[in-house]
Amino acid sequence: MFASLRLGAVLFFTFISQASAQGSLTNVTVDDASPSVRYLNGWSPGPSLYIQLDTSKLFNGTWHDTTHYTQDITTKEMHVNFTGVAVYLYAVIANQPSGKPFDAFADYKFLLDDVVVGEYRHEVEDTTDFFYNVPIYVNTTLPDKEHRFSVLIDSTEKPVLMLFDYLVYTTTQ
Repeated sequence: MFASLRLGAVLFFTFISQASAQGSLTNVTVDDASPSVRYLNGWSPGPSLYIQLDTSKLFNGTWHDTTHYTQDITTKEMHVNFTGVAVYLYAVIANQPSGKPFDAFADYKFLLDDVVVGEYRHEVEDTTDFFYNVPIYVNTTLPDKEHRFSVLIDSTEKPVLMLFDYLVYTTTQ
């Protein structure tokens, strides 16, 4: 009995010391309109001619969008620098609104510290709905240091649309 109490106490104090060493965790939200987001090669703040989103479902009511066409020479890019232990990227995923045809395919590559760490793909569904607050990239196991998070859009398969809403990172500072 004393051995199990002693083991429980050791595990408890180990957990407490690890939590104290890491500090308190804080989520920081970076809106698409923040100057800390760097856009390259043809991004625009919404709304656009073809895309009218419900701004009440968006963080701060804003978004940035871009379309990469197969014949485009340049890659569409988005970059955010942060210091933290986790990152979450949220977007609006489009489908095919009736009467307003546009390219709604999603095919994004994610880089962390200039290394490819993931991809997100979404084929257009037979619905007019937009999907809001979709976590298209989540990583909760980052070393606690400064990071560069990037999104690259360069599909040669078909045109790609991205509707970026916001990014959240978790910091220990």
